[in-house]
Amino acid sequence: MLFHPANLPFWLLLTLGLLCLGLILLSGGEDDSAGLGSDSEVDLNLDLDLDIDANGEAPPGALQYLGWLGLGQAPLLLLLGIDFSLWGVLGWGLNALWAQLAGQFPQGLAAWLVLLLPGVLSLWIGRLLSRPLGAAFRPFSQDAHPERLIGCLATVTSKALPYRKEGKVGQLLARDGAGNVLAVSAALPAWATVVPRHNQTALIIEILPDSEGYLAIAKDSSDEDKWLGRVD
Repeated sequence: MLFHPANLPFWLLLTLGLLCLGLILLSGGEDDSAGLGSDSEVDLNLDLDLDIDANGEAPPGALQYLGWLGLGQAPLLLLLGIDFSLWGVLGWGLNALWAQLAGQFPQGLAAWLVLLLPGVLSLWIGRLLSRPLGAAFRPFSQDAHPERLIGCLATVTSKALPYRKEGKVGQLLARDGAGNVLAVSAALPAWATVVPRHNQTALIIEILPDSEGYLAIAKDSSDEDKWLGRVD
């Protein structure tokens, strides 16, 4: 029963997951690490192409679902390795249980259910594990200095960026100079007059105290002109 052809998809998924985890071990965590200065800032890995263009913009709606899957919270290969491995193990277990109870392996719609249900469950478990996994890999980060994001462009993934004086933070998806995509917390300075909203582009200008996130302003706005004037 263990090597029955009906279990082939789950063996393939498990093999793919183990390959991803093996690549993480071979790299020593150096290329796919997720370690930054604050708990809200994590590396999404160079292998994930979000099609952010030269202006730092991403397709509308393309980013809002990624955080739910845990992307941006842990190295991509590690997250994929966990998801695929769990999918293979859980799927094989459910397939074997079905065959034990029904006397035969699932067929037709039941086979699709046995295939897809463990996949959804593995994505959910991977999402729960993403933040602790990302925290565990932080010590291996090649560049853990939050200053590297100053002057970088980012896409607003929350509804809008709140003002710092409100005691709240919004969420940005930024790309640093090395091409790493990062999910970070940010707020507007008190002097800002333009509020960047969901899927609009913001400019990161300063680090908040105690690594709470960043200050950011709307790109191509009067606030940017004011900030550049201050810099000059």
